[in-house]
Amino acid sequence: MTKLALINNITYRKDINEVGDIVGIYPDSHAFSDHEKEVFEIIDVPETKTVLDIIVPETKNLTKSATIEWTDVEPDRKMVWKDTDGEYKDIVVQPKYPLMYNADKKEIKETYSRYAENLTVQSIASVEATKE
Repeated sequence: MTKLALINNITYRKDINEVGDIVGIYPDSHAFSDHEKEVFEIIDVPETKTVLDIIVPETKNLTKSATIEWTDVEPDRKMVWKDTDGEYKDIVVQPKYPLMYNADKKEIKETYSRYAENLTVQSIASVEATKE
């Protein structure tokens, strides 16, 4: 078992976070302070921290250079995230927290897809080129 500290109506801030965003992941033995209990929703989930770490999407910093020659021109840069289908998508809006808990569905999922701007698929060739 693992304990999650979630954004609730008290800690919700428009355009910054959403109710249900996971602020912290703690072992079952963790003792929360009275203040933490007041400002966050604390829930128990059966997943372990190791399993939750796997759910956090991989992110990469991509660069696109105009030339392979030495230059003083900065390359274009962008961040991408890897969805559950293995596709890399542009990060246009960076969520404050990478995971959220959906109380209705009792599921933990990533937060990048919450923003329509983050659903543009990035060319695999340019992502594969960064592995060198």
